Formats: sequence, C-alpha cells, structure tokens
Amino acid sequence: MYLTITIMNPLSKIYKSLKQIILQLFLIVLVTSVAHADFGLMLGSFKNKDNALKYIVAQHKSPLKWGCNVFLEEVQVPDKGRWYRVCLGPFADKKEAKKYKETLRSKGFGGDVVLVKTVSQVQSAAPLPPATLPSPPAAPPSSPAAPLKPALEKSELKSSETESEYADSARVALTAGSERKLIPDILGREVTEFAPHDPSGKTSTADKVLDYEGGPVTEEEEPEEEGPWAEPTDGALAITLEKATLVSLENNWAFRVEQFSPDIQRTYEESERAAFDPVLRAEGGWKRERDGVDNSVTKGPVFSTGVSEFLPTGTWLDLDFGTTQEQPSVVTNPDEEYETNLSLTVTQALLRGRGLDVNLANLRQARIDTRTSEYQLRGLAQSLLAEVENAYWDYTLAKEEVKIYEASVELGTKLVNETIERIKLGQLAKSEVFYGEAETAKRQQDLIDAQSFRANARLRLLRLLNAPGENFWQRKVVLLTPPERLQPQLEDVGQHIKVALLMRPDLNQARLAIQRGELEVVKTKNGLLPKLDFFVSLGRTGYASSFGDSVNDFSNGGGGLNVYAGLRFEFPIANRAPKALYKRSTLALEQQDQALENMAQLAAQDVLSAYIEIARSSKQIIASSATVKYQKEKMWAEVERYRFGKSTMFRVSQTERDLVESQVDAVRAVADYIKSLTQFYLVEGSLLVRRGISAPGRKPVDLMSGN
Repeated sequence: MYLTITIMNPLSKIYKSLKQIILQLFLIVLVTSVAHADFGLMLGSFKNKDNALKYIVAQHKSPLKWGCNVFLEEVQVPDKGRWYRVCLGPFADKKEAKKYKETLRSKGFGGDVVLVKTVSQVQSAAPLPPATLPSPPAAPPSSPAAPLKPALEKSELKSSETESEYADSARVALTAGSERKLIPDILGREVTEFAPHDPSGKTSTADKVLDYEGGPVTEEEEPEEEGPWAEPTDGALAITLEKATLVSLENNWAFRVEQFSPDIQRTYEESERAAFDPVLRAEGGWKRERDGVDNSVTKGPVFSTGVSEFLPTGTWLDLDFGTTQEQPSVVTNPDEEYETNLSLTVTQALLRGRGLDVNLANLRQARIDTRTSEYQLRGLAQSLLAEVENAYWDYTLAKEEVKIYEASVELGTKLVNETIERIKLGQLAKSEVFYGEAETAKRQQDLIDAQSFRANARLRLLRLLNAPGENFWQRKVVLLTPPERLQPQLEDVGQHIKVALLMRPDLNQARLAIQRGELEVVKTKNGLLPKLDFFVSLGRTGYASSFGDSVNDFSNGGGGLNVYAGLRFEFPIANRAPKALYKRSTLALEQQDQALENMAQLAAQDVLSAYIEIARSSKQIIASSATVKYQKEKMWAEVERYRFGKSTMFRVSQTERDLVESQVDAVRAVADYIKSLTQFYLVEGSLLVRRGISAPGRKPVDLMSGN
C-alpha cells in the first residue's frame, strides 16, 4: 500500500483565491447595462463571455497606457450568433475615435484596432485594473512583456501554443509622409501595409470600417486617389458618344491638318489649267543700226505687242502688232521712215502633241489627285471616328476595371482581417494568412495597373477630342453614354462585301490611281511619235514717213500681204527616253490593276473577319455573364466552407482571383462587342453614313465610265 501525500503551496492557493475575487468584482461592474449609440475601438471579439472578461483583466499587463476605459459589448452577428467585443471608449463621435486611434498608432499599436459603432445595449464601461491589484509571479528578467492578445477558448488551445508565440513583434508600415511606424503583428512578421496611412486624416482602404465578425459596420467616403493616375476634378467635360465624334471632327489636330489637302491639291488644277490661258506680251525700245553697203546709219524707237494662246487640240495661236521708226543719217537722207506690221501665226501639231487626250491629260491627272485627297480625307474621318468611339469605350472599360479591382482589394483585405482574427482565436494555422495577403497584394498590383490604364485612356480621349477649355490635360471626362448591347440590323454578309467594294475610301483611291495611270500611258504613248508641226503666218506691212500714214498704208493694203507657211519636223534617232517612259507607265498600270484586285480581296476578308468578331463578342457577353454568376456563387460557397473550417485561404484566394478575372472579362466582352460593330462599319466603309455625317468622297469611283 502506498500513501500519496500532496503538499499545497499556500501562496499559490492565495493567489488563485484573489484572482477569483477580482474576476467576480469586474463581472459585477461590467454587467450593468447602459444605452448609448457612440463609437468604440475594438480590441478583440470572443464567443465566450468569460474569456472576454479574462482578456479585460489581462490588460494591466500591456505596456501601453490606454488613457480611456475598456468596455464589453454584446452583439448578434448574422449567421454567427452572439459575440462579445472588448472595446476602448466609448467616444462621442467617429472623429474622436479616429483621433484616439492615431494616438495608439503613435505609441506603436494600430494593426488590430478596428473602429466600430456600438449597439444599443452595451455593458458599462470599466477602467483598467489599477496597478495595485494582485498579479501572477513576475516573469524572469529576460522575458518580454506580454503583448495585447485575445484569450482563447481552452478547447481551442493547442499544447504547442504558448505565450512566447505571441511575443512582441511589429510590422513596418510606410505612411504617405514616409514615416516608419511599428504596428504589432500577432504573426511576428515585418511587412508593408496594403494601404498606407494618410496623414491628412482621410480613411485609407486598410482603415475601412469592418466588423471582425465579417460584416461592414458603417459606410465611409471613397478615398481620393493620389499619383499620376488619379482622376482629375478640374473643368469636367460631360460628353455623349455622339457629341464626342462631332467634337473630334471639328477640333482634332490631325484631321484639321488633313482638311487643307484638297484645297492645296486644287491649286495644281489651276496650274495645269493655266497652260491654256492667253498670254499678252509687249516690248518697247530704241535701236541703232549701220548698213554695211552704203555705210548709212539708221536709228529710232521700236515697239511691238501681241497675244498668244495654246489650245487643247495642240494648236498655237500667235497675234503680233509692231511699229518701227527709222531715221537714216542726216547727211545722206534726213527724212524719217515708219514701218507698221500685223501678223497671225497658227501652228498645229500633226503627230506628237496632237489631240485633246494628250493635251488635257495633265489637267485631268490634277483633278484626279484632288479627288484622291478627298477620299483620303474621308478615310481619315472614318478612322478618326472609329478611334474616338474605341477610345470612349476603352475609357469606360478602364473605369469599370478600376471599380472591380478596388472591390477585390477591399474584399481581400476583409478576408485577411477575418483570417487574422481566427488565428488569434486559434481556429486557423498562422500560415493561412499568407495566401490571403499574397492574393490581396497581387490585386493591389492589378489595381495600380488598371488605374494607370484608365489615366492613359483619359489622355488618349482628350487628345482625340481636343475640346476647347482651360487645363486641357487636367480635365475630368464624364461619359454620358452607357455601354449597351446594341441590336444591329445586319444583312447577308455578301451584301456587306458589295457595299465595302463600293464605299471603302482606299478602294476608291486605288481606282483613281488606275485612272491616273491610264492618262500617263496616253501621254507616254504619244511621246513615242516624232514631232511634226504645220505652221502658217499671215501679215500686212505699211510704210510711210509718219506713224499715222504707215497705219493708213497698212489698212489700204498698200504694203502688200505677207504669207509664210511650212512644216517643222523633229525626231530623236534612238528615241530611248520616250520608249522607257511608255514601258514604265504600262507596267505601273498593270501593277495598279493587280493591286486593286488584291485590295478588294483584303476588303472582303476584313468584312468577313469583322462579321465573325461581332458574332463572337455577342456570344461572349452571354457566356461571360453566366461565368460571373457562377464564379460569384463558387467564391461565396468557398468562403462559407472556409468559415466553417472546410476549406483553406489558398482555395478562397483562387476563387476570388477567378471571380475578378471573370468580371473583367465580362466588361471587356461588352466593350469588345460595341467596338466590333464600329470596326465592322469601318471596314465596310459605311461608318460616316451610318453616323449621319457628310464628308467628301461619298460617290464611288466608276472605272467603266472614267468618273
């Protein structure tokens, strides 16, 4: 028989008795209910009320001096039952609570304090235990002071979890002012906060008012963004899609520059037309001549005038009138003599340069160049219209993507906070939070990229619009046309191909190039011929001692009729240059014919591809909407499984990522569908007509008629 003797430590028994008395005293103080609707800073949330009371008692160990009361609040959380919150306060308003929270942060605490709005029934506020209350035996000098941590349910504690695992630690957060603050972290890591604290007092994403049990407490204003991608607020430009297209056609710099081209090209028409304008000339002077036969010297004034004109038939007309005064030497013949003449010369090309086709070719080519510039202007107008519409929808898409990623970051932050609380309660392993924080950090990266894309989309739209106003690049653009799924009346694709072959500006430019090439062949073919001109000159001359008598003599026919007619011939022996020009023009014309066939084929392919894209994007809208619906259900199902301990944070993060991707795909599907319609009308060449905009170059080029 063995006798077991147990020796009790009297000090330990006294300590336990005092501890029981203290707990009962605090319980009496805390159970007195008072009604108020103030704010508090939640330190912890407990399912068991006794653990919440123990947690309050443990606060006298904290190295922080709270400077306010600690109270217990009983709340009913949907789907989670009754919970007990340990809070600092109460505070009269939200501003006072936030100010005190900043005070805690400045003291080195802030990561686990959440702003909450208290409910109607709150346990009475109780001060922290005075320093004179009994306490457990002191820890060895090397042991750090116990940090703030929730007291866990005994059934949830593991044997390997000791208070040393909750030793003081801090994570470094860089604030907007580049200050370094030590924020207690129950996991003992040093990481950067997702959203830095804003010293201006505005609430950052990390400071959203969230309930630790999982629901939002109050709604707060969205924080204003900072950085180069922030949405400006100066001189907002509220604009519809229709107005945007009209404003761009009126103010866009590239289009305004191109509008000069047709007018500039018309000046070449005038230059070519000037070749057939009459030319007036006049000449006057004084001469002195010595006759080598009798050594007589004549001198006197000379005057002549005339007009000439080249006709498109290849005919030159030249009409001349002139008079000369001659005064021989006084010694031999002191009398003056006047000679007056009038002549008409006609020169007609018989081979090279004969006919309207060759002589009007340059003028017709200049007119074709003018029409080509008009089709170029029309093509640029259509491209600008399509670019503005695409930029409009790209900016709409960018704004929606930013909203999606902002909601994703907020949800991720909320799940991380919930995970941290469950780790405190011992419900999850500490490693679970890493998956959530990693995914939230990735979503933050995506949000930054989306904000940058939105800023660039706004700048692109502003440049295309070039709307008048101050602070051009800082103007905020408000889009008034919502993205809607249109129902276009599309005919058989073959009909759209026929329209494209008639209406596309590039095809009409190619047809004009062929017409120009045909005229070049006419010119170079005529250049192969020798130059053979027939000319005839008819005139009359009058002589007298005075100018008036010489005119009378001319009109009376006393001077006689002058006639001069003949042929003029010219031909290079090898004639290599005209042959080379002719061969070059015929090859170029053949090249342009085949280029037109190739462009027509490409146009048909463009229409078919755009038609397919409309069908694809239309179906994608339905498919992506269904994907978003099921991804939401999948994510929330996974979240519920996670909250019941049937899943992991890794799988929740995966489902959240899939949901975000599906949401982005859904908004892109709508934008792609609207943009595909614009692209279809662009490749069809009917975009301006469908938008009700008139521009030069609407009439198709007919190669058969030459118009």
